[in-house]
Amino acid sequence: KAKLEVEHKAKEAYLKARSASLAERLQTEQRREQQKVNATNQQVAFLEKKLAEVKADEEQKLRAQAHSAAELEASLQADQKELDAEVFENTHEMVQLQNEGLAMGNEIEKAQQAANAAEVAANTTAAEERLAAQKEQSKHDVAGKQA
Repeated sequence: KAKLEVEHKAKEAYLKARSASLAERLQTEQRREQQKVNATNQQVAFLEKKLAEVKADEEQKLRAQAHSAAELEASLQADQKELDAEVFENTHEMVQLQNEGLAMGNEIEKAQQAANAAEVAANTTAAEERLAAQKEQSKHDVAGKQA
């Protein structure tokens, strides 16, 4: 009974030590993850600040260029037309690339089917040749037994 108690206490001590070790590893990992989150948050804040600065600069340039609301409206409409043209061009290019991808996929599929058909034909021919050889061997075996 004393031996069991000693074993139980030893296991309990091991589990406590293991638990403490795992808790320490977890805390270390959590600190690392928090440091990563903090670094990412700092980067995001920096980038948001830079973006705000760039936006402010761009807005100031636009205001300086546009002396009247009519000029600004015309500029915005021109920008919108340009964006629409880019979207159209990009969409057209994307459709072309998709069509080319589909065509390549079809060619690959056809080539695979042809390769599969050739393999089936080769396997069939080989099987027929083996069968013919076996039949011929059987004829010779039967003829040998009859003789």
